[in-house]
Amino acid sequence: MNELETFCRATLGREGRVSELKQEVNELLEQLGKNKNYRDYSK
Repeated sequence: MNELETFCRATLGREGRVSELKQEVNELLEQLGKNKNYRDYSK
């Protein structure tokens, strides 16, 4: 059970970081006057 909980936390942490990076890329693209590459599924 501990291994499964550790795996779950690691996976969720990684997915959260990927979402943050996609948001940062979109923000940088907007600053450059370009279209966003990633959809925002958080809303």
